[in-house]
Amino acid sequence: MRSLSFINFTGVLVLVILCAAQWQNNRQYNHEINRLESIRISQAELLSERNAAIKQHLEDTRVLKSQILELTDSLRTTEGQFRLETQKVAQLEIERNQLRENIEEWAAAVENRDLRIAENQEQIQELAQLQNEAVRQYNALAEDCNEVVKLLNERTAAYNELIQQMKRIR
Repeated sequence: MRSLSFINFTGVLVLVILCAAQWQNNRQYNHEINRLESIRISQAELLSERNAAIKQHLEDTRVLKSQILELTDSLRTTEGQFRLETQKVAQLEIERNQLRENIEEWAAAVENRDLRIAENQEQIQELAQLQNEAVRQYNALAEDCNEVVKLLNERTAAYNELIQQMKRIR
């Protein structure tokens, strides 16, 4: 029985050593499990934060894309308006140049007209002097004619009287 007790004791001792080794292994595994669980939790939190950041970045990207589309449309509209305004400016420059030419032609015509007016003014003054001289001569002639007519009237009256006296005498 002793040998059986010894075998039994040896079996129990092996079992104790085996249990201790198993306990030691389980303890290390539990520590590793806890460490890995802690890493998993921190990684899950990190992943959750990154997912939230990704969602925020996606939203920001969507907003930026929308703003870029709006800005692109606005740019196209502005470019179109710019082209229109550029064409208007070009047209206004053409019209301005035409107006300058017209003004220069008009100024030359006015200057020419002023020269003609000055020449005509001189001619008018000369003609007015000639007319005044002609009027003076006419007036002098008219005075002479009036004197001749008076003289003629007087002589006609005298002639008529003479004829009447002759008719009475006869």
